[in-house]
Amino acid sequence: MPRPRRGLPSSGSGRSAGLCEACDHRRQVEVLIGEACLLAATWPADPTDQVAVAAVAAEVRTAIEDAIAAEWVQFQKITDPAVLEAVGPDAVEDAAAHNAFLVAESAAADYRHEALVMFGRSEDVQAEARKAYATEFAKPWFQALPDSDDAQRAATEAAARAQTRTAEHLLAVRLEQLHTQARPEPVRSGRLRGRGACPSSPPVGEGRSQAAPTVPS
Repeated sequence: MPRPRRGLPSSGSGRSAGLCEACDHRRQVEVLIGEACLLAATWPADPTDQVAVAAVAAEVRTAIEDAIAAEWVQFQKITDPAVLEAVGPDAVEDAAAHNAFLVAESAAADYRHEALVMFGRSEDVQAEARKAYATEFAKPWFQALPDSDDAQRAATEAAARAQTRTAEHLLAVRLEQLHTQARPEPVRSGRLRGRGACPSSPPVGEGRSQAAPTVPS
């Protein structure tokens, strides 16, 4: 998982109505972790096996939360406490939530990329790529010089586009299957809510739109 950029939060960018900046970032972190959990479960787990899906999701959640904790430790090592204090009374909470968001955002992107790579290696996707390659090569203007650089380049690019398009389609279908079968986790206090969290905000895990699947009772 590549290390996200560190830094203090920008003022109010992308904030949901009614939420303080730290609360909004915590909400986004939960959405991103839920997304990463589902993305990680798209290719190694049978989407109909909720136990397997939940196991993958639990492993991913733990990995991301550990990465968030480690990143915060590193941030504290390189940040002068006086700088945070000068920003405002909620600067520490805002910075912690902002760094958690950056880590979760990076993780979700990584899991999406990994899922697309894995689907891209599937036989269905490879068949579509070969078909696109052959179709491009069969165009009349390439028949005269089938070994030309232009013909080879065009066919290769057509195959790559078909591979990407088909992998994205298969990933979307699998995600829809997982979303349909997933149900929200029970409310949990979570490791991401800070001591100074806004009293009006829900605890981590409440109201998430992309919750990780749980093992049915």
